[in-house]
Amino acid sequence: MEILRIITEPGDRVVVNTPGHPPFFSGLERIRRRVVTSPLAHGPGGHRLDLNRLEHDFASGARGRTCCATRTTPPAWSSPARTALDGNRRLLADRLAGLLPGVGHHPPQGGCVAWLDCRSLGLGDDPAQAFLDEGRVGLSSGPRFGPDGRGFVRLNFATSPDRPAEAVERMAAVAGQGRTAPSSRVRQ
Repeated sequence: MEILRIITEPGDRVVVNTPGHPPFFSGLERIRRRVVTSPLAHGPGGHRLDLNRLEHDFASGARGRTCCATRTTPPAWSSPARTALDGNRRLLADRLAGLLPGVGHHPPQGGCVAWLDCRSLGLGDDPAQAFLDEGRVGLSSGPRFGPDGRGFVRLNFATSPDRPAEAVERMAAVAGQGRTAPSSRVRQ
């Protein structure tokens, strides 16, 4: 935000690619910049920058853009941690394919969170609320990441393997595709 405060003026338009990091929205409001949501392109490999859209956004007067990169290769992520994340990434993909095949998911190339497209489940704009209320699974609400997050949830899989596995089982139960209703809360 500090760089944007220096290179832009109050009232200037700043691009936030959506789904975007929630603090970008409040941070830009705090420094009195106007948010321009610019959806990422969705394709078979996941989300990518839509360069045509970015060109349009800047041609229409945007003066800056936010950036956020999640990486699992800095020294903070040890080799055992990266190995565990890779295992959880595969486990999550397998569980989703088996229990919630209608949920769109592209395993992230880095980081520890999965962006799940739950629109086919019919749980409304904020399926995280249904998963919490009915399945006792705590997920990040898609709409917090911008208007393009409606119908999506974010699941953090940087935990022991049993937690994402159980979370997907509970989500499937809520969606009517699983076995039994859960009895205790799974926190993400």
